[in-house]
This record gives sequence, structure tokens and C-alpha cells, in this order.
Amino acid sequence: MISNTLIPHFVADRPMSLRILAGLPFERHPVKVGLMLQACTTENFRAMASQFPCGDLEYCGVVDGKCPFDGDFQRCTKGQLVRECITKIADSGVFTKNGAILDYPELFERYNQMNIERGIMLDVLGDWERTVDSAEVAMNTYSSLECNFKLVGVAQGKSLSDYLRCYEKLKKMGFEEIAIGGLLTKRENTARFASSNREHIAEIVKAIKSEWPDDRVFCLGVYNPKRHEFLESIGADAADYKGWIFQYKKKYQDPRCHHVHRIYQTRCFIETNILSPLSGVTASCDPINTTAEKIKHHISSLNTKVVVKRDQREVNPAKPIQITVISCGKRKNKGVKCLAKDAYSGRAFLLKRKYAELSNSPWFILSAKYGLIRPDRSINPDYDVTIKTKAECQEFAQKLKRQIPQYLEFTMAEEIVFLGPSSYLKSLELALEGKDRITIKHLTKGLKQGQSQKKIKAIISGLTNASETHTVSIASLKEN
Repeated sequence: MISNTLIPHFVADRPMSLRILAGLPFERHPVKVGLMLQACTTENFRAMASQFPCGDLEYCGVVDGKCPFDGDFQRCTKGQLVRECITKIADSGVFTKNGAILDYPELFERYNQMNIERGIMLDVLGDWERTVDSAEVAMNTYSSLECNFKLVGVAQGKSLSDYLRCYEKLKKMGFEEIAIGGLLTKRENTARFASSNREHIAEIVKAIKSEWPDDRVFCLGVYNPKRHEFLESIGADAADYKGWIFQYKKKYQDPRCHHVHRIYQTRCFIETNILSPLSGVTASCDPINTTAEKIKHHISSLNTKVVVKRDQREVNPAKPIQITVISCGKRKNKGVKCLAKDAYSGRAFLLKRKYAELSNSPWFILSAKYGLIRPDRSINPDYDVTIKTKAECQEFAQKLKRQIPQYLEFTMAEEIVFLGPSSYLKSLELALEGKDRITIKHLTKGLKQGQSQKKIKAIISGLTNASETHTVSIASLKEN
């Protein structure tokens, strides 16, 4: 195998990506490349990723057809070569369209499921302090669990001094490998971070390599074949590339033939622009048209068109990162263990829950017995505990203070929308003392119970109408 200095990583978050990459011609180009997998994906994808390249016996990307060895990987010499040439790393996928913030235990469990070599912590774009806070939680969680991957830190910042300060703190925590995030800039009039400032990237990478010359530096999100020589020249060891998956042109209307044709076009692009320059061997792409026609029957079971979905929602970069916290209710479904969101049956709680579900943000329940809990946590609601006195508030606050670091949403949040009585709010405020970057917005402050419910109903009505208007607008665009 050829030992290339800079290892390109291909972002993969769907089965199609794995099928394409499984068939790369490493027998012609024995170079090292990587997979950048994402945790916020389907269970099916994670299972395929764990067995890559042997993840689908009906349509194996290695042979572009049904597995000829009935899943016996030891007999597949080409598959073994693919596995030898490809290293696997993963991140949370939190910045993708369908991304979600996962607890570190859940995130690390998904990393284990995908059988990766290295897993990346959750970072906060442009904010080195909150990234360091998240890193502390990540390292503590990682140390307490049995993980079969190496934990990778992430340096963030807005200036060179921020990056160096963040990197140094992560090193002191014990991170052996630290990636560099936030190196892309946002394209004008889009929600995508795709432009790169070479001077900015070079300044940061060179400074880090100068201070820590033996460290492996992974530049997150910035790889492109056109940037390969540049990244290599400044000392980068690895970088990932998302745009590779779109390197094809639609030619066939038949979905099966289009599917195969896309596979071969994309592989040809990778071989010509990435593998061949690395190996020094001339690209020899398979004849695309004849191959597509010849093997299209192999994927008849897929019976699908490839559709690239675009997020049409308007992105407001000035909007703070927000979470919603609602208090529990007095009336409960006693005697039945259930999800926390189903444990309380009172009118006030049901209104707060409806608001939280419409808020389009992560939300939590503040339970007098259990403290801060997710709505889908299973609990026994057969209890009668309240928070009323000053001593109870302080005791409850200490409990919340111990729980908050377990939830990464609170590490990233800038604003908390709260619905509940003042005693619960006071406990939450005490628990968050010292976290000045988080503001709490109490929507029903100073209102009596009836007034509170009336205001929440009005807010819900506004959110519902806005959602319906957006749906009608999208439908009108499609009709036109």
C-alpha cells in the first residue's frame, strides 16, 4: 500500500455513499483514504457502516451485484483490500439538515455500533470556551464507558489565539488527537459553509504544527481535490470532503439505470481526481455506459430514484441556540411506568408540552422527583413531590447542577425558554449560576395559572398558524 501524507476522507451518511465507495479500484491505486461517517443516521446505515464494505448481500458495492460468497468475507479478496485501504472516523452529524444533539453516552454507543477507529467530540462552532466545556463532558463520559474507538477532540475559535488556547486546553485534558473545526466560511445568500480562506487555514494549521509538530492534524470539512496540494504543504494530515457525492450528471430516466450510472460516474471522478494523483497510476475508468446497461438488473430490488433533498427553510444566523424547559404536573398517570412526556395528565402540563413540541428545539421536563429529564425517558409517575420552600429550591438546584453537564444541549445553548412556576425557575437559575452566556426567558412570568394557560394557548395558536402558512406556501410553489 502507498503511504500518502494527506488522507482524504469521504463524508458518507447514506447507503448509496457506501455502495459507491465500496467499489473503488484500490487494486489499481493502493492508497489510504477514509470514511467520515455520521452518527445522526438510520439504524440500517449504521449497521452497513459497521460491516463496510460487506454491508449488503443483495447489492454489494464491491462486485456491483449479489454477494458471490454468501457473506463469507474471508473469501472476498477485493473486499479485504478495500477494508485495508479505508480508515473510518465519525462525527455526530449535528450540523447536517437532519442532525440532532445526542448525549455523549448515546453518541458513543452509535460510534461503537459503526465499528469506527476514531470518534469526534461535539464542538461549538466558533466558540472555544463552550467547546472546552463540551470536551470535559466528553472525556469524563469516554473514561467511564467501554469504547472501542479513539476519542478525537476539536479545536474551535474565532481567532488564532482562540484556536491555540483551545488546543492547549484539550491537550491538557488528555486528547491525543485534535481536529480543527470552523475552517470554512459561509457562502453568501446560502446556508452552506463551503468557501475557504486559505490564508486563515494556513495560519491556524501552521501555528498548531509549529507548537505540536508530532500531532496528527485533521482539518474538518475543507478537503477538495483542488486543495490537496495546499493542505499537504501546510502540514495537514487528513481532511474530509462532502462534495464528492454530487459529481455526476443525470442521463437516464430509468431509475435503475440512472442509479448505476451515478455510481460509475462518481467512482470515475474519485479515481481520476483523487486516487490517481495519490498513486501516480493513470486512471482507467470502466466504460460507464455499457457497464450501466449491463448490470442494471442487479439493483432491481432497490427500485428507487436518487433524489437530492434541499432544505428550503430560511436560516437565521442571528437566532440564538435555544432549548425549552417545562415543569412537571400535579396530576399524573399513577401506577403505570411510561415516558416522562406521557406521565402528566393535567391541562396546564399538556399545554406546556404542546408548546415544547411545536418549538422546534430540544426540550426537557423539570420533575420535582427526577430533576431534569428528557421527555422520552421512562419513569414511574407514582410520586407526590413538590418544590415550594427556599430550602427545597436550594436542594433541588444542587440536584440540577449535577445533572446539567450530562446534557450537551446545555453546553451549546444560549437561551432557555421556561414554562412553569417561579419556584422551579429559581432552582434552575441557581443551578446555572456562572453560565453567563445562557439567558432564561420565562414566558409566563408574573401570571396566575389561568392567565398563564391563556398566554400559552395564544402562543401555540401563533406557532400553528405560522406552520400552516409555511405549508401552504410550499404547496403553492410546487403547483406553480
